[in-house]
Amino acid sequence: MYKSSKNLLSRSEWYCHQAFRALNQAAVIDERLREERSRAFISKWLRRNLKVYDNFKLSIEGLKSFFEDAKGY
Repeated sequence: MYKSSKNLLSRSEWYCHQAFRALNQAAVIDERLREERSRAFISKWLRRNLKVYDNFKLSIEGLKSFFEDAKGY
């Protein structure tokens, strides 16, 4: 009753939030983020900018493109 009246997270929810909080502060290369349920725990700004690539070659091309675009700033 206390938990529901205070709108607190369950232990499992709290743990997931804490675990994914660290990911929000780092460059992410993680297979788990292919899953929608895992992406729900990361910050909205990161979720909107998250890129998921099907293979390593495409991810390297995306990374190169990112840095080429960043040179203009």
